[in-house]
Amino acid sequence: MAVSYNVKEGDRIVGALAHGTYFFLFADPGKHTYSATTEGTSSRTLDIEGGKTYYIEASVEMGMFAGHPSLKIASEAEAKSVLPTVTYAIK
Repeated sequence: MAVSYNVKEGDRIVGALAHGTYFFLFADPGKHTYSATTEGTSSRTLDIEGGKTYYIEASVEMGMFAGHPSLKIASEAEAKSVLPTVTYAIK
């Protein structure tokens, strides 16, 4: 069974991901922490500057009973190499 999970900023769900999907989010400048949880939690904090684009790569690592989310800050080159192979996920 494929693992899917919500991505949150605080208590607010900002997107949902399953294998082979992506979403985008417009965020105001400043610090933002995004997290994903199954039986484990992964989070990343970005200090967002206006007019810039940021990428977080989401994947799943092995867990005891369920896959653990893994969030990694990705470069633009990394993101552009993967984006053509994935599908937009609707919240």
